[in-house]
Amino acid sequence: MIASSEVIEGVALAFLGRTGESEEAEWLVRTVVSLVVLPGANANSERSMLRRFVAPALGLASRDRSLRSELS
Repeated sequence: MIASSEVIEGVALAFLGRTGESEEAEWLVRTVVSLVVLPGANANSERSMLRRFVAPALGLASRDRSLRSELS
């Protein structure tokens, strides 16, 4: 369902600020769903995983200081 929904893909691409990179959008949606279904042990664990793995993969850690402050 996630991979076949043009709406979900469109929202993810809009969040990424890109167009046409559907594989990246699918990865983002799958990551978010995975974190919702299988959350970390606690809030600190979630922040650590987002900071270490998700933000750098999206290229946001160095571009967006507000995101970094929200994750800390």
